Amino acid sequence: MLKDKLDRRFVAAMADPQPNALWELPVKLLGTIKGSEGLLQVGSDRIVYKTDSPRQSRTWLYQDIENVSTSDRYQLTLTTYERAKTHYGSMKGFNFQLKQPLDEKRFDSLWKRLNQDKGLQYLTSIEERNTSK
Repeated sequence: MLKDKLDRRFVAAMADPQPNALWELPVKLLGTIKGSEGLLQVGSDRIVYKTDSPRQSRTWLYQDIENVSTSDRYQLTLTTYERAKTHYGSMKGFNFQLKQPLDEKRFDSLWKRLNQDKGLQYLTSIEERNTSK
């Protein structure tokens, strides 16, 4: 009830039961001492991390995510506006170890979707222009 009415100061530390996922991957959320295993679901307006570990599940609307990055096909990092406990006021990073490779087109689509709302304009390839016509 509250998640759709409040701004990014609201941390949805629970998994949305119906995220309408476009795609999903089994993952491990890496932690300082211990991580948790679960499912990362990417939808049209949110990303959901669903796990059985207490207080580890999350639902992020795209406007609650500052950045998404990857260093290889088996790693994904979400940087969110949630406050990190170790640094007052800083953003919190969620590092996921992927149990299946992340397709480059899926990552590119997610990155573009997140950054379009921030006003980012990017060049399109000839192939992309031809498929959109």
